[in-house]
Amino acid sequence: MKTARILITTKCNRTCHYCCNEKDAGLDDAVFMEGIEELGAYDAVVISGGEPMLYPKRLRELAKMVKVRFDIPIYLQSATCTKYTDDVLQYLDGITYTVHEEAALRDVTLFQNMQDLAMRYTDKTFRLNVHDNCKQYLPICANAWKEIRFFHHKDVCPVPANETLFVLNFEV
Repeated sequence: MKTARILITTKCNRTCHYCCNEKDAGLDDAVFMEGIEELGAYDAVVISGGEPMLYPKRLRELAKMVKVRFDIPIYLQSATCTKYTDDVLQYLDGITYTVHEEAALRDVTLFQNMQDLAMRYTDKTFRLNVHDNCKQYLPICANAWKEIRFFHHKDVCPVPANETLFVLNFEV
């Protein structure tokens, strides 16, 4: 499966020392998008960042454009759940939600909000990534998630062989 990974921002509300975006990993090989036409050659789209939910209107409009134009699954990688997540979700096929090493009590609340959405939207795919050094207790309901993965940060962040990294370079 060929996947287009779209970086809509490198900005993030976190300061993770292991962040791939801080290292500009893979950006040398990134394709700067001037429109969505090239996405027609892909089997799936993953919208990523930084933190995409910092720009929910931009995220929603991009997902809507892709959904209307192409019949391909669209997923979001995020580490936050806001009042806009419900609105964005209508254009997505699923979300991969990440709880970071530096998670605080506020992040537990955000996680619980996302888990509640996962339990409500059974027609969507929700995956959970939890950093293996996360110190917060997370009341995980396994039935809410298609996949639960514990991860450790890597020193390098290569773009997977089946993916092309795009950087959004136009206003939506």
